[in-house]
Amino acid sequence: METKCLVTIIVPVYNVEDFIDQCLQSIVGQSYRNLEIILVDDGSTDDSIKICRRYAKMDSRIKIIEQIHGGPSKARNTGIQAANGAFYTFIDSDDWVEPCMIENLLKLLERYGADVACCNFDKCEGNLRGKVHKVTMHGEIVYTQKQAKECFMLENGFMCYAWNKIYKANIFENLRFPEGMLYEDITTTYKVIEMSNKIVFCDDCYYHYRIRESSITSTGFNETHYDMIKAIRHIKLWDSNIYVWLGCALYYLYFLDDMIIGGTWDWTIYHEFQAVVKVVKSKIRIFPSIGGMRSIQILGCYYMVHVYRLIYIILQKLRRSYAKIIAS
Repeated sequence: METKCLVTIIVPVYNVEDFIDQCLQSIVGQSYRNLEIILVDDGSTDDSIKICRRYAKMDSRIKIIEQIHGGPSKARNTGIQAANGAFYTFIDSDDWVEPCMIENLLKLLERYGADVACCNFDKCEGNLRGKVHKVTMHGEIVYTQKQAKECFMLENGFMCYAWNKIYKANIFENLRFPEGMLYEDITTTYKVIEMSNKIVFCDDCYYHYRIRESSITSTGFNETHYDMIKAIRHIKLWDSNIYVWLGCALYYLYFLDDMIIGGTWDWTIYHEFQAVVKVVKSKIRIFPSIGGMRSIQILGCYYMVHVYRLIYIILQKLRRSYAKIIAS
């Protein structure tokens, strides 16, 4: 692989005037210089586009595309359509990355002859570095296609996010993100795996994922969260691997927890969760990637859902009370 190949960085931009400066600083400051930086303004109504234009005047590698608001998937697809690089990476405009991310992920691709390289990340509030995502493996891990499928929905190593990865461009020759839905990363990442022979993960934290109140993953429960269930149903139809289904069980649990927090409940979804857990429960205790606590949660919700819901509500109230005490 030529180490000076063009890398396209695609950044969907929507109402991030408070954060995009830090994001763009981290991108233009990459140690790997041969970059095409595509900023897709998705109909922002704040000063995001002005900040993008300011950076474009200072750095000729930046290209701005403006479009009517269509969501992050449409913005990514627009970026893919305009991309010229041999490799693609996606960075959300409210996140930021380490200066060495592109260079080091490219080196991983070359070292192992992989199609996708992935790094670890942390979750941050405000501008502060947060807790690094905990993984059970360390160093550099190479996955076959089968291994990547078995763990991408679990809380370990290679996960189902579009960001924190670099891809060979040919993967997206006939692949696009599903537009008009949330949790689009889940099904797209599965298809990425299907088109990859080898994926490499390193436990170095190069990507900083910002948690903010208005983001998709931190807002309260609403009907759009059912897009997660649609994605899980697709995965179940596509793959009968027991560990893929274990990942589906974990995502069903996320959804049920969100409903509890939101003060609502859907017994149809719960029964789908039960059906999946029934298939995989014999494997839960012996598969370390989800951890003992997650195993207890899955089994507790499966066997004693009313008790589980009550305990979860109590714990959430205690967490909020503790957070208020700390804040004061």
